[in-house]
This record gives sequence, structure tokens and C-alpha cells, in this order.
Amino acid sequence: MIVRNEAAMLPRFLEHAQGVWDELVVVDTGSHDDTVAIAEAAGARVLKRAWDDDFSAARNHGLNAAKGDWILFLDPDEWISEELKLQIRETARNPDAGACTLAMRNQLPHGNVHVAPLLRMFRRFAGVEFRYPIHEDVWTSLKPALRRTGQQLVNLSGFAEHSGYAAERAIERNKKQRDVDLLRKCINAQPEDLYSWYKLLEVAQFWHDLDLLRGTAQAFFEVCKALNEEALAQFAFAGEFLVLLCTGQFAGDDERSLRFLVPWEDRIPESAHYHLRCAELWEAVGEPLRAAADFSKCLALAEITRDRQLATIRPLLGLSRLAMAKGDLWEAWRHTETALGFNACDKEALLSAVFICREAAGRGGVADFVTAYEAVHGATEELSSTLAELAGDGGWAVAQTKDASNEFASTTL
Repeated sequence: MIVRNEAAMLPRFLEHAQGVWDELVVVDTGSHDDTVAIAEAAGARVLKRAWDDDFSAARNHGLNAAKGDWILFLDPDEWISEELKLQIRETARNPDAGACTLAMRNQLPHGNVHVAPLLRMFRRFAGVEFRYPIHEDVWTSLKPALRRTGQQLVNLSGFAEHSGYAAERAIERNKKQRDVDLLRKCINAQPEDLYSWYKLLEVAQFWHDLDLLRGTAQAFFEVCKALNEEALAQFAFAGEFLVLLCTGQFAGDDERSLRFLVPWEDRIPESAHYHLRCAELWEAVGEPLRAAADFSKCLALAEITRDRQLATIRPLLGLSRLAMAKGDLWEAWRHTETALGFNACDKEALLSAVFICREAAGRGGVADFVTAYEAVHGATEELSSTLAELAGDGGWAVAQTKDASNEFASTTL
């Protein structure tokens, strides 16, 4: 574990992780609070290392000092579940396992959750080390070791909660500028490093920094005149990378975006991000059949992506929009209701549901939906703001469909 001034976060981490380790190695990079004392009181071996803008160097310092057969690396702002603790112990006893991912869960606004499988545990193999100064990666050196021994990468279902990129904490720690500076340093040293370009684009997206996104995409195309198709085909994040490049370089030009993205479909690893963006673009240019095909491909990857918002709610609502466009309110409702089943507080899903009920049965339909929804979920803030938003588009003056019923609102929410 790498720490610096983590006295506020460390006690909760230690409480949740107690019992998962045989040895706790902590690399302190210059704490001025009680971090070191808290770690030592928990039995940690604390190593002091001056910070030199290199996360991998700090990780490797701890890796070299650890004595166990297995390495598990976590951060102070991550809290592991009891289920995950049991799975970690079971995996360590599995002779066929050489490494494992865990489900890292990040809370998003309006009840959405981003869950991603992250590699956080591996056997000690000679030559395996962390690489990249920022967003450090061990897979590049671990993959050949697993191939050599025939051991497997195991995906654990147990989760860990991550709070480090909650907006107020990230701003407090100035993570954006730190990440940008380190990633640019990596790119300057190795201009064709896809991973660092991807991470810089990802930082721009996370902070909604359109200037950084556009500037990074333009700089990438200037440095790499032609994408290395062979390298990109091997890049695990190729789909997300292409979507971010496309957004930065061709934003607002749907036709050009499609011409850039579509040829890559059969040459990159399956990606829900990729299919979702292609679907949205096909929808925008008036190609509903192609849009529906890509929305369905995105849904089919939900278990792989493990991001219920991206790979379930968003494509379901895309299919709902396509159904509304052809006047099929029942099909639209079916997709919207399924989306609400994944997250009853998703703003876009609520807006879709209220709109469909209004189109089907006017104000009475909306009232019935609200009654049915609140009976199950209570009077949520998201529903209140959705109703206010919809009222703002011209009020409830919508002609009721002849013989319309309120059956939408009576189905299971």
C-alpha cells in the first residue's frame, strides 16, 4: 500500500481489511499526520520513500520488501467486503490460480454504480513488476508469467468500495492536475504509448474538460499519423480509446464519427463503450435498424463490462427511444421498465417512464405512475426533479391518446 497523509481514511480501510493479510507492507511517501502511527499500530511494516512522481516505483518498493507468496495491493480509500475477503483466501489456496481481479465499485450520482474488474492480486513471480508512473500496471509483465506456468487469471465476484474519486475528495487532492502532468510526462517519453494516451483522454472525460479532450485527441493524431492496428487490436481498452478519440476529434460531426469508428468493429476486443457510441451515432443519423443492432450488442456485453449503467440502462433507453420514434409505446415501456429495474433513481430512465405514461394517458397516466413508483421506492429526489423537468417542456398540455389506459403505471416497477 502507498500512503501519504491518509490518517482520515486509514482506520476504515484497516477495519474492513483486517484478517485478509499475513503481512502488511506500507510505503509512506511523506506523511505529516498520524498515518504512520496508525499503520504501525495495526502491525504494518512501514517503509519510508521520498515521492518522485512515480507510482510504479513506490509500488515496486513495497513489492520488493514483501515476503509472501501472494501480493495483494489496495489503497486506503478502498474498503473490501467480507465476501471478497473469503474469496481472496480461497484463491490463495488454489494451485491453478496465478492472479485475480476484484470488483471495484464506484458510486455515481443518482444511484448509478460503476463496477469494473481490476487486477489487484497475483503470485510472486520473478521479473513481475509495476510499470508506468501513473495508473500503474502490472499486467504487462504478469501475463507472460501466467502463460509460462499455465496458471489462470481468476475473476472474483466480491467487491471493494472506492471513494477516492468522489468529486470533493479529488478536488481537495488536486488529482486532475497531478494525473495530467504525469501522463504527459509518460507520453513525452514514449509517444506511441497507447495506455498513457488513453488514460489522459479518460482524465479529460472524468473532469468534463472538453478543451483537454479535444487537445489530447488532436495531439495524438499529430504524433501518431496512422493508428497502429496491430497494437490497438491487442489493447484491452481499444473500444473505449477509440470512442474518446472520436469524441475529442469529431464531436458534432456524426457522419465523420461513424466513418472513423465502424471499420474497427472486427479488429478490436469486444467493447460495450464502442457499441453504445456507434448505436447513438446511428440513431442520430436516422438509421434505426443499425442503431438497434449496436444497442443489442452493448447489452450482450453487460456481464463482461460489469457497468450496469453503461451496458444495461443506456442501451435499454436507446432501444426505448427507437420504439417511441416508431410509435410503439408498449415496446418503449418494456425497455424503460427494465432499465428502472437496474436503477430506480436513474434520471434518464425516470424521464422516459414519465414521458411514456404522459403520452399514453395524459396527466392521469403520470399520476398513476407516480403513485405506483412511490409505493415501492418512496418520494425520491430524482423523481421530483424529473417531474419538474418534464413540466418545463410545456406543462401537461398533451392530447390524450384515444382509449388510452393507465396500465403502464400498474406494471412492476
